Parts: sequence; C-alpha cells; structure tokens
Amino acid sequence: MRRQWPVLLLALSPLCREPSLQLSTDHIRQGKPVELAHDQVLTGIFPKGESRIVVRLTLGEPQMLRAELAAAEGSDTRIAVFQNSDRPLVVVDDRPEGVGEEVSPILLTAGEARIEISATTSTPGMLKFFYRRFRAPADVEREPNQTPATATPMPGLHASGFYGPDKNLADGESSPERDCYVHTPPTSAGFLDVRLTAVDGIQPSLFVYGGKPAAPLAVRTGVYGKVLQIAGVKISQQEKIYLCVTGTRQSETVSRDYYDLILEFSAHQNRNEIEPNDSAKAATEITQGVITGALSSRNDIDYFAYLNQREYSVLVRISLESAAAAQLRLALQQRNGLTRNYEYSAPNSEVIENARLEAGESLIFSVQPRRAAKKTLKAAAYEIKVSESQFSDENEAEPNGQVETADTLIDATYKWGFINPPQDVDYYRLQLTEKVRRQLRLESKLGCKLSLEHLRAGKIVKVTRGKAPLVYEADFASDDLLRITCVDLFTQPAERAYRIALSEP
Repeated sequence: MRRQWPVLLLALSPLCREPSLQLSTDHIRQGKPVELAHDQVLTGIFPKGESRIVVRLTLGEPQMLRAELAAAEGSDTRIAVFQNSDRPLVVVDDRPEGVGEEVSPILLTAGEARIEISATTSTPGMLKFFYRRFRAPADVEREPNQTPATATPMPGLHASGFYGPDKNLADGESSPERDCYVHTPPTSAGFLDVRLTAVDGIQPSLFVYGGKPAAPLAVRTGVYGKVLQIAGVKISQQEKIYLCVTGTRQSETVSRDYYDLILEFSAHQNRNEIEPNDSAKAATEITQGVITGALSSRNDIDYFAYLNQREYSVLVRISLESAAAAQLRLALQQRNGLTRNYEYSAPNSEVIENARLEAGESLIFSVQPRRAAKKTLKAAAYEIKVSESQFSDENEAEPNGQVETADTLIDATYKWGFINPPQDVDYYRLQLTEKVRRQLRLESKLGCKLSLEHLRAGKIVKVTRGKAPLVYEADFASDDLLRITCVDLFTQPAERAYRIALSEP
C-alpha cells in the first residue's frame, strides 16, 4: 500500500489558517522582506512593472515545503527558493502570463530560508500566495540533487521524490528538473532491477549510471501515468550506482503526488517468467540469456518484453525450444499493432530473426499454444533464448514485409537475410546515385523455388523464379523495390538464410 502524505494532500479550510497578511503596493515596490506564518495567505496587488517579494522563514528542524502562487491576470510570475546559498534550490517559471505557479515539495534543512516571488505586470493583478511545511520521512529526496555529484544518498532500497519544474531553471537548463540518488550495492550483487511507481499525468524517464557516471548503464522512458521498470541491469564491479529520475507533464491535471524508487539486487538475472503475464501490459521484462516458462493450460498465453538498453540500434534473435515444440508457437507484436506468428520457422523450435530495435525501444512477444494443439495441450515447459547484436548494414532488419517498412540495399553491397517464417516476405529498397545496369544475385540453401520481383513506382518490372542461385540482370534506379519470397515452402526448412548482392555485371 502506498503511504499517504496527509499534510500535503489535505485541502485546509480557511478556519485552519492564520488571518491573511495584506501587503500594500508601496511595500511590494520596495521589496521589503516579509515574515509569513505557515499556511498564512499573503495578499496584495502587483503594481505595473517589475516587482519582487521576499518571504523569510525559520525552520527548527528539516521539513518539506511546498508553495502556491495564484493566477494574476496580466502578470508573468516566478518563484525561487533559497537556503544557505545565493544559488536557488529551485526556480519555478513554468506557466505563461496570467497562470499561477507551484513549487513541488522540496526538503529544507533547519535554519533560515527565503522564498522570492518576482512578477512582471502589464496591468495591476491580484497577489495571493501561501506555503505549507510538513515533516519528511528519512528516505525522501534532498534538493539540490539534479546531478550524480549532488545525488541524494539511499541507505536502503527505497526512496521517494517529487517531480519538479518543467524546466530546471536553477541550473539554467530547458529540460525538466532531475532527481538523482546514489546507492552502494551489496558486494554479491551482479544485477539490478529498478521500479519507479506511477504518477498521473507524468511521463517518467529513468537513467542508471555506474560508479563513473559518464554514460548510463541503462535508460528508459515510460508511458504517461504508468509504472516504469528496468530489469537485469548488469552492475557487477560497480562501487556505486546512481539513479536519476525526470518527468514530463502531459497536462495541467497532474496529481499532487510523489513517486517511489524501489531497488532489488541479485547475484543472477531473473531467468523465469513472472506471472501474471497474460497480456502485453503485464509482460515479463527480460534481458539476454535463457528464460524458462510454462504454459499451464490450452488457454494460457505468456507475454515477454525486451528493451534495447543500448544507445544504438540492435538486432534481436529469439528462439523457443521445448519438448512440446510442436504444440507451441512464438508470436511477435509488430509496430503496427498486428501479431506475426512464427510457426514452422525452424525444425523442432521457433525462431524470430533480426528484429530491429532502436535505442530505448522495446519489443513484445508471446508464447502461445498452436491452434492445432488447443484441444490437446495440458501443460508445457519451454525455454526462450534471447541474444542481440549491433545493427549492421550487412544484415536484413525486420520488419520489412511491407513496402512502407522495406529494408535498404545500397549499390555494390550485399545483405544476409532470412525467409522466416515460411510465408515471410522481404522487401528491399535500392539506393543508387543514378540509373545503372546491375546484376542481382540471390544465393540460398532454402531448397524452395525463390521468387524475385523487381518493382518500380508500384508496378512490376520483372518476376524471376527458380532454385538458388538466382541471377537477374537489369537497369535499376534509386527507390526501385525488390520483393523476395519462397513459392513452395510450407514446412520447417533446415536452412533459412539467403544472401542478396548487387554488383556490376
């Protein structure tokens, strides 16, 4: 159960507040410091032009502070909070003219602090401001913590924080403010799982760094209002782990809530499916290696998610092996939302080849009973093997089964590809500097009749069919398309690879 922040979330009635403190226009113009009690409303009129109000406060113990400045028509406002330094802890100037500003909860230490309200006013506008203080738990973030160098220590496996301004103006940056944390992992740990809880209206991003935070070990951006998880980050031999959180607001209707950052260390990566994983949203997150699972019934479906944690494109290979392989199938959820089945893609197994993932992109796949096994399957254990390699122009990249997703073949180069599954269609778009005559050579041990279609501007120029090697010579132009299929392949081929080369005749 999530903890509650009663002082933060209560909408206090006027009876609970001190009588309001009203400032004269002269007082605001002069910028004299103001002593404002906790939760007392500060009122007045912003005069035309530039003005500044300084609110001083004294804290007897460390406390969280949040503040609200109501909308003032004709006024562009800004709030900054200072303590023990002329450098602000936070600067809030997210909203346009005539819209209020809010300081998300920040932790202040015991002692003196000040809040500075600045306004540029075209027509006199109403001033209405108040702040609240409340005690903070030990594992809450400490500002400033925008960088690994100023990260909040995590003595345990949990920390709480608040998404700050849309722009980190305290550091002169236009990107959202970051919250960074540092933790010393156990010496026996080799892998890290991180869970960042959801906040309505916020799209979270999470960065994981090692002891020398030059480049992140893992990066992931989540979905608005959804939990974000990173699994199986390799952290062996890292003396410290740094975690940085940012959030992008989707709309004004953001819940005034906090997030929880939860860590879990292990000597080995998770190698088992995690139930329930019967939908794409509940998919078990996996990394490279061997993962075990089981279908418990003929209606069971297991979903898995694989994230490219690299800063470059990769090609992913996924294979399914089982004593009941003839009853199981792999299914890949494609970018267009459709599902692609890989039945009969390899002897006694199923294989997804060359699935391309951009940096930070995920793919979802599932293990399902084959249609023919729906009535007979009772339970079946299986193994999934996942591996990745850096994307190279020498390899076909899936999906390329439609004109819109065609892979690229450059003049005087070659590609290694796969007819996988048997009904696979591979499109290639030619990149040439000019119209030239070239020889196209298609080599394979597929054992099927290959079909090579040459298309231009949506029309077929020539169709060539036959056993490999298939040789076709023609005049080619840039943006011409090649369509490759197997005409008579209906079962698992022992060899699924082919090589296509474009060269001078």
